[in-house]
Amino acid sequence: MADFANPARISDFALGLSQPGYMASWSGYTTDARFRHDPGRLAAVRSEAERLVDARDQMRPAGSEGDESR
Repeated sequence: MADFANPARISDFALGLSQPGYMASWSGYTTDARFRHDPGRLAAVRSEAERLVDARDQMRPAGSEGDESR
């Protein structure tokens, strides 16, 4: 949410706290394969969810409601 009626102003003190190399510290995420954009990822997750949707009711912990093994 943005407050345009009362915008925040960054003080000179806060600006003095900034570290020049901070943004570069995030650069590892752009080269790590786990964080790269994969256009097919959403389709893969949906496919896996559809495959497992019926298994949900069978994956109850022992002793939970509806457990016949007690």
